[in-house]
Amino acid sequence: MDGKGNCYDPFTIETIKRMRFDKAFLTSASISAEFGLSIQRSNHVEFVNAVINSSKCSVGLYPTEKIGFESIISICAASKLDILINDWNTAEDELKKFQEQEIEIIVVEKK
Repeated sequence: MDGKGNCYDPFTIETIKRMRFDKAFLTSASISAEFGLSIQRSNHVEFVNAVINSSKCSVGLYPTEKIGFESIISICAASKLDILINDWNTAEDELKKFQEQEIEIIVVEKK
């Protein structure tokens, strides 16, 4: 466990692989249609993939500030997400790239 209470050790990852989830809600440092979900630290990659692979439905939570950008380490392809939830500011051309990968897009409207 790290200082923030996150567990990414082999025991945790093996435990996640033996579980099944209806829905997993995920985010990372950034996401692009070309590079996928990405982060800065490699110790998260295996954990996030274990969660995605154990889930019936993977939902990405990404505000405009994270969409269309690429961090240094790719976690997985964007197509591993079933649904992408984002806000009203995201450019339509960026969202179209995800739709072309058969990812359902849900835009949260501004109140």
